[in-house]
Amino acid sequence: MSKILIVDEDQAVRAILKAILKHNGYEVEDAASGDEAIARMKGMSYDLVITDLRLGRGSSGYEVLREAKRRPFPPEVIVISACGTADEGVRAIKAGAFDFIGKPFKEDEVLRKVEEALIGRNAIAWSGGHELNGLIGRTPAMKEVFDLITQVCKTDCTVLILGESGTGKELVARAIHKNSKRRHMPLITVNCGAIPENLQESELFGHVKGAFTGADRDKMGILQEANGGTVFLDEIGEMSLSTQVKLLRFLQYGEVRRIGENRPVYVDVRLIAATNVDLEEAVENKAFRKDLYYRLNVVAIYLPPLRDRREDIPLLANHFLKRFSQKMEKGINGISPDAMTALMNYDWPGNVRELENAIERAVVLTRSDFIELEDLPPKVRYGSSDLYRSPLSRKGDTFRIKDDLTLREVERAYIVHKLKRCKTYEEAARELGIGRSTLWRKIKRYGITPDEVM
Repeated sequence: MSKILIVDEDQAVRAILKAILKHNGYEVEDAASGDEAIARMKGMSYDLVITDLRLGRGSSGYEVLREAKRRPFPPEVIVISACGTADEGVRAIKAGAFDFIGKPFKEDEVLRKVEEALIGRNAIAWSGGHELNGLIGRTPAMKEVFDLITQVCKTDCTVLILGESGTGKELVARAIHKNSKRRHMPLITVNCGAIPENLQESELFGHVKGAFTGADRDKMGILQEANGGTVFLDEIGEMSLSTQVKLLRFLQYGEVRRIGENRPVYVDVRLIAATNVDLEEAVENKAFRKDLYYRLNVVAIYLPPLRDRREDIPLLANHFLKRFSQKMEKGINGISPDAMTALMNYDWPGNVRELENAIERAVVLTRSDFIELEDLPPKVRYGSSDLYRSPLSRKGDTFRIKDDLTLREVERAYIVHKLKRCKTYEEAARELGIGRSTLWRKIKRYGITPDEVM
């Protein structure tokens, strides 16, 4: 149950807010002054503080706000004021408040803003694990992801999301936006890999009529359309170098200049980017600008592959089972032990997306009220993940590569091979032709353990 502190010198206002929130299941305490509120926060942890800005004698609402933000796990703060203006609300939000409510207030407005503030602060408990806006996991790695999301959503900093395909990078971007101050403004997603290089600049920045062949009208770019909101650039490693130059200037100055136009337009947009490639390696290979990489990499959130968080597989599988069973109106009660063992043993190169597809297939095909082993895809049933663990076969002093492996599987196996043969990481990095930091990132990305290279 979330714990809320109400701060207002008007006893009637405190009573009304207390009644509304208690009726909706919240635990509520109140304070008649800023000094009392600050004393309470020093001795008690709260999830949300609702405070009037003007509290008469003693500490002001702004001082209550500042004290709240000094707490080890700071509560969200919603400010209220009878004589406040929109400018005063903006000032409070810039000082760290989650939102502003003017007096007189409506019950539904209070409840909506309280719910939004609490969603942004805490991951929601779900069947023994954790969920945050569609991201599910209870492993330490996912807890770290949840913690980072709840921190960065309170700011406007640029975020770089790293992880393999299918790990849920777009879900992270949506969670950050939904719990940020920009949540009422647009979130526009752009897949850079799906836009031809010669059109990327036009899509992001726009163009004027006649700027190039086929430009028969003015076009506003995505960054301008998203003014006040968030733009999520997926697969940013696929962005052309010429577009990277303009994106860098946008990040530095908030400047958007349409193709064929000299006059810049200044916009207020938060940028979130994601990639499944090693951008530092791309920088080394001159395929990505170093200055842009550093501008993007203010806060990096790494999403681990599913094979590195196997404890989450039952949680995810049952979540997808519940969703697809309801969607298809099938009364499926669970997953059999044999089927769950197969799910746990498979390495999921397609990550959470592949698991989701496997469960959807099983729900479609099963004739039982449980998902059985035979309902799963053949590669999951027959444990083809063993190929991932040992894709190279020794023959004399050379290695023979199985011909049904992906490039990723071959690269992982070759790194393991070099680590086994070399005495140090520096030597292995030299033989692989990469830097030591790049080698460490690949070891982490592929989940290579010390036992594999002994």
